[in-house]
Amino acid sequence: MNDNGEVEEIAKGFEINEIVTGEVDGETISCLVRRLVIRSIKHAQAQEEVLNKRLKKAKTAIDDLTRPLSSYKCIKTLDDFWPAVNGILKQYNVEGLLEIEAFESTIKKQRRRYRDKPARVEIKHVFDVHVQDNEVALAATKKRFGWRVEALNAPVKRLSLDDAVLAYRDEYIIERGFGRLKGN
Repeated sequence: MNDNGEVEEIAKGFEINEIVTGEVDGETISCLVRRLVIRSIKHAQAQEEVLNKRLKKAKTAIDDLTRPLSSYKCIKTLDDFWPAVNGILKQYNVEGLLEIEAFESTIKKQRRRYRDKPARVEIKHVFDVHVQDNEVALAATKKRFGWRVEALNAPVKRLSLDDAVLAYRDEYIIERGFGRLKGN
């Protein structure tokens, strides 16, 4: 329940029951294992925020490849551009989530003679880069956010799916306590 006394959905999930059998000291032992497949809404939102930040950084880095800055030289050819783009996509773990188009054009500018310098033609390579989200891949990726599987052997009477969601919600606090006991 939230502060207003309304029921708030914090997770969605379902349960898969399976009998697991194993042999210990020549004796066959069986037990019922419940697998809870849970999607935490808050965790999914947090993962989506992190992905959006990575996408923004990747787009900025790709745009900066063709923008001449004082600290480094910009990329001059498409042959150098695509390996750099692939490196950026891998660095930010957003491969397949962006659609990138790059066009190279050449501008020839006639320069007249000036003092000791002869008349010449300057050739300048210009890139036109378009980066946009791959909406289909992004939707599929975001659909997978927030899911996790919890395995337990407590019977349903003792720990229902709703109770398990609430108990495992504070799991990191419990695990941190175990870490302290272990001396980590």
